[in-house]
Amino acid sequence: MLEKVAFKGFKALADVTIELEALTVLVGANGSGKTSVLKGIDLLGQAAEEAASSDDLRERLGRIVDLQNAETRSWDQAESPSVSGRHQKLVLELLFLTAAIQLNHDDGTSHSLPSWSHLVYNNVPETLRRHLQPNSPFRREFSPCVRLQLDPARLAEPSFLDASDEFPRLRHDGQGLASLVAYFLETRSEALEQIEAGLRAVVPHMRRLRVVPTPVTRQEKEILRINNEALIREVKHTYRGHRLEVEVEGQGYVPAHELSDGTLITLGLFAALLGPQRPKILLLDDIDRGLHPAAQRVLVERLREIQKRVQIVCTSHSPYFLDALRPEEVRVMKLDRQRHAHCRRLTEHPEWESWKDSMTPGEFWSTVGEDWVFAEEE
Repeated sequence: MLEKVAFKGFKALADVTIELEALTVLVGANGSGKTSVLKGIDLLGQAAEEAASSDDLRERLGRIVDLQNAETRSWDQAESPSVSGRHQKLVLELLFLTAAIQLNHDDGTSHSLPSWSHLVYNNVPETLRRHLQPNSPFRREFSPCVRLQLDPARLAEPSFLDASDEFPRLRHDGQGLASLVAYFLETRSEALEQIEAGLRAVVPHMRRLRVVPTPVTRQEKEILRINNEALIREVKHTYRGHRLEVEVEGQGYVPAHELSDGTLITLGLFAALLGPQRPKILLLDDIDRGLHPAAQRVLVERLREIQKRVQIVCTSHSPYFLDALRPEEVRVMKLDRQRHAHCRRLTEHPEWESWKDSMTPGEFWSTVGEDWVFAEEE
């Protein structure tokens, strides 16, 4: 489990250390750095994933031009034609990310990894190799790390199984949900029963899931070579896909696009947690989005039941969601006048001990706000 992260000079995270639980919820005003925390952890997860799929990642990193000055340059100014566009974005963001990592293992031992930027700046091929080996703590704990930005429209749209994927998977925005449910149905997976049970608990009038065969048309780019010259044209391809429907009490089966945002996001969250490629770390903004206060409490209960070995770091703006949490799972964030983020445990508030027996975490946070997170003179 990821036990602690320390950021320096990454977006608003000028100097922030955050201790993490199996379930950690970040709260605070919009723009207070919550999403930056998720983004930073996600970047490290992407590095682990790239290392798993690309043997030459360390060489790609090692070819970066003028690493010592990378923090003041952009990729438009750098010259590294050997690095692909996909890796360019990842490496650039890693160069701007300084994160020290504390890993907590199942046997109770801990392992610290040095700053990722420190590894990059010191000509990574030799030093980084150890952290990208298949059995390294970094790879074991971060891969796979999934950050979801679930879009109800994407969750509801028909989808097809991409030939490049061994298993259907849910994309970060929710695309592919219908094909994932079809896979559960075809394999008679117990995960489908768990997803349906979780959805019924959060949204009581929901019942079973099913998929209906439907053609899916995609606009794709095709490369043509004429006289050694590459020409790109857009063409339409039609695939055999699936459309998702949900049985609603008293209404029969309803197309997914007619469901509420909260229902779709809850369904997507459970599918991501119980899919064939279950993440070790799940990152999610606005986990309570679109849900009734009572449903938010039930969601936390169901997450605890199916969470198992998945660590969840998420954000929320709802005191009702916090009411279902343990106080030590809440982190409060706020920006100072220099636009630098600060983060404290809710239980660090000087009045928490006096009020903990008479107020829930959500009530307490609603009362005290975030101004106490740092002293104004800082």
